[in-house]
Amino acid sequence: MREVNKLLDALLNRYEESVSFTGNNKVSQNISIRPEKLFPAYADDSQYEVFENVNAAVCELEKMELVKVKRLKNGVVEKLILALDKLDEAYAVLGRTPKKDIHRQLKDLWEDLLDELNKEQYDPFYPMLSSYVEKQKERISKNKQIEYFEGDITEYKKLLRAIHEIVNNEKEQFVRDFSVRLFGDSKKLKQYEDKIRAFLYEYGESSEREVSLEEYGIVKTPTYVAIKGEAILYIGGQKLDLSRLNGDISLSTITMEQVEHIDITAKKVVTIENLTSFHTFNVKDFFAIYLGGYHNNAKRQFLSKVYESNPDKEYYHFGDIDAGGFYIYEHLLRKSKIPFKPLAMDLETLIKNKAAWKELSQNDRNRIKALLKKASSESYKDVLLFMLDNNCKLEQEAVVIEI
Repeated sequence: MREVNKLLDALLNRYEESVSFTGNNKVSQNISIRPEKLFPAYADDSQYEVFENVNAAVCELEKMELVKVKRLKNGVVEKLILALDKLDEAYAVLGRTPKKDIHRQLKDLWEDLLDELNKEQYDPFYPMLSSYVEKQKERISKNKQIEYFEGDITEYKKLLRAIHEIVNNEKEQFVRDFSVRLFGDSKKLKQYEDKIRAFLYEYGESSEREVSLEEYGIVKTPTYVAIKGEAILYIGGQKLDLSRLNGDISLSTITMEQVEHIDITAKKVVTIENLTSFHTFNVKDFFAIYLGGYHNNAKRQFLSKVYESNPDKEYYHFGDIDAGGFYIYEHLLRKSKIPFKPLAMDLETLIKNKAAWKELSQNDRNRIKALLKKASSESYKDVLLFMLDNNCKLEQEAVVIEI
């Protein structure tokens, strides 16, 4: 039966990849396979046992009328042709669920999930799932592979459930603890991690695939916020004047929650995307906050404390002059509700540092085009268009702030 199953499985795979499956064929189509494609030893005269086993399997399939066989005069099977009028029987022999049935089950699952989410007052996963489902239905119509689905609907449901819980997460949690809470297994989430990161990057608001989990507060190590500059921090009944320090200090998530008040004595506040740029940023009259390449709920709560205590200050964001940098800026602007303005992310800075330019990837180009559709991008539209026209981007480490 091993040979029978392998031959029949291969024929059904070919059928499900064909225009006959989608119904787009204009003429009748033969779905066929040559035995040596699956069993290379079949063409080797010295491998008589393989030859006999394959021929026996072919005869078995022929008896069940699942295939038509084309043979040479010496008894060698040239090819097997799938009997398209016996597809139900073929699937039954393998115990295999037809692809069309799987598509129907997935569509039902998606509709049930969307209906369930739509009953909530607002669920941030709904627009992501809606966008994802729309794209997958289009992929089904073109007979393309469904993203993040590998054939097991039970596992697929667990994946979607995990993404839903992550998107709705409001407090910082360790990956292992979150996995235990969700699945009762500290390692289960790890199995889905690559798919989850890809989904959040493609359909969510994550600036980079590598930090998409962390942006939603699911972390492997505690989050820290590094700060420096002209400010007085009131924490745990104590007063700390940061302007008296030569360097920066870092606050963990737990410590950030103990901050009672922040009095910014500088005129301006700047969030900085990359660590090197944070360390080299020593501009007077600024209070600087290192974001670590992303910002999650814990960091945004800290930013809110800063803004609530100091709404009269000027707020800036300093990041890479590339798609990722502006995505972080857009996400920061939208999620924090703080009126940040880009700092040293303008056209003049980009042109001035031409020697450090890097070429755009196709993904960069796609993301820049998506950014151009956002209303807030009008303030830096000239930079986006220049990057596209000149195939360039710039990392912020190459930029020296001169104010």
